[in-house]
Formats: sequence, C-alpha cells, structure tokens
Amino acid sequence: MSKTNFPAFSISILLIGILVTPPIAFCEGEQDAIIFLKQASKAGHAIQNKYDRDQALLNIARIQALTGDVTGTQQTASAIKNQVERNNALWEVVRAQIRANDFKGAVQAAIRIPNTHEVRDQALGEIARAQAKSGNVTGANKTAAIIEKSRWNTQALRAINQDLILSKASAGDVIGARQAVSNIPDESGRSMIFQFIVAEQVKAKDWTGARQTANSIENEYVRASVLSTFAGLLAAAGDIKGARESAPSGKYPIARGFALLSIAQTEAKAGKIKDALAAALEIQHHIERNNALLDIVRAQLKAGDLARIIHDGSWRNRAVALRDRHPEL
Repeated sequence: MSKTNFPAFSISILLIGILVTPPIAFCEGEQDAIIFLKQASKAGHAIQNKYDRDQALLNIARIQALTGDVTGTQQTASAIKNQVERNNALWEVVRAQIRANDFKGAVQAAIRIPNTHEVRDQALGEIARAQAKSGNVTGANKTAAIIEKSRWNTQALRAINQDLILSKASAGDVIGARQAVSNIPDESGRSMIFQFIVAEQVKAKDWTGARQTANSIENEYVRASVLSTFAGLLAAAGDIKGARESAPSGKYPIARGFALLSIAQTEAKAGKIKDALAAALEIQHHIERNNALLDIVRAQLKAGDLARIIHDGSWRNRAVALRDRHPEL
C-alpha cells in the first residue's frame, strides 16, 4: 500500500472501530471519542490525495455528528474541498442539531449550505418537519418560509400541517382542521387533506359536514370523485335522498355513474325495482349502467321474480345470460 493512502486507510479502520462500539460503552467514553475524532480530523488533513482526504474527513464528520460534537463537525466539514462532500458533512451538522432539538442552530447551519442541487432547501425542509413533530408548528412554518424553491417549500408546508390537521379532524375539531388547510400552498395538497377530513367526518356520521367539506375541494374532478364515493356511502346507509343530492352533476358522467350504481344497487336490494331501474337508466357510461341492470336482475332472481323479468322484454336477454353464467342464482 502506498504511503499516501496509508493514513486514509488507518483512519477508516479506527472509525469502523468506533461504529461497532456498543452504545453504552460509547456513551461512557464520549469525551474520549470526541478527543480521538479531533485527532483523527487533524490526521485527515495530512492526507495528500484530495479524494481520500475528503472521504476521510466526511467519515470523521459523520461520527462527530453522532457524538453530538457540532463544533467539531463544522470544523471538519469546512476543511472538505469537494463541494458535494462538504454539503453532505454540513447536512450531518444539521441532523446532529435536530437530534439535540437545537432547531435555531440547525437553521443557522443549513443556511451555510450552498443551495447547489437545492440541498439547503431540503435541509431546511427536514428541520421544519422535525419542528412540527416536536409541536412547534409556528417555528416550523417560519423555517419553511426560508426555503427558496417552491416545490420544497410546498412539501415542507404540506408535511408540517398534515398531522396537525388530521389530529384536529380526528378530535372532532373540523372547523379548526378546515381553517388549517389554508396553510397548505398547493391545490393538490389541500385536496388530499380535505379527503382525509371527509373520511373522519364520515366515521363520525357527520354526513352534512362531510358534504360541506367535500364541496370545499377546489379541483373539480377530485371533488366529483369524492362526492361520488360519499353518495355511495349514503346510499349504502339507506339515505337515497341524500345520495341523490350529493351525486356529482352530469358534467362528470363517470363519477355520477358510480354514485347512481350504488343507488340502484341499494334500491334493488330493498326490492324497489322501479326506482332501481330508474337510477340505472340514468347512468350514461355503458359499463356502470350494465352492472346496475345486472344487479337488479340478480335481486329479482333471488326474490324469485323471474316472471317479472321475462315480462320486461328489454330485460330478457340479460336475464337469460345472467342465469346461464350464474346457475346458483
């Protein structure tokens, strides 16, 4: 092995020794480890090969961060020449401070990271999420506001507010949950959260509130889809009137078709064949319409109303085909 590479190899072996040290023993000798790592950092500086030196210093910085030696990690990181590896080392500083709940220090460390490849924005997003998990939503939103690129800002704000909103909705504070949705900057994020709120309201049997929340969804296609599912749940619960009122308009034929399918199925099971047929024939898309008609035929066959099916000439072929495919009926 060459003289140039020997220090890097030696440092790597010593660092592996630290990594495999049992956690209890490591905690007991934490100060000794910090002293050792400072010595290793000095040795790392002496490595002549640039790549080997940066790799050795990065590994040292990672271990320093694990020991909580933020100052040492920063000093080691600043000696790394390669920008990418230095960014990685500085990110370790940020994570060390997050683990110590030193969010102010973490933000200061993150700001030092050049935003090449949006690394700084990602680090700030990680800090903001950690702040939110600790209960400091106000601080988390302030950190997210520093993020430059909109996509990372959006992701951070969505993550920050999602748990808060869901906890409010689960606790029955739907008004608070809906108000908090306004903190999410992107329409798709708001639509997703509104769906969660609707689900919580349905669990609580708050049908009126769930419909109001569903109607708050900005994206018209998502809104139609949610209302279709909601109408189906109302139909299954026996509220046909509410299901019809909640079903999407004919502007969204597929979403409306699924709602009408649920209505037709419920009416057929209840023996209300005329009403079931009326709902089925409203369905524009042929697949959902045929499924509804077949469900009506099944209900009639189970009820032994074969004569009625055959009497309706337009149903004869469907009835025979269904009986042939499903002899158990």
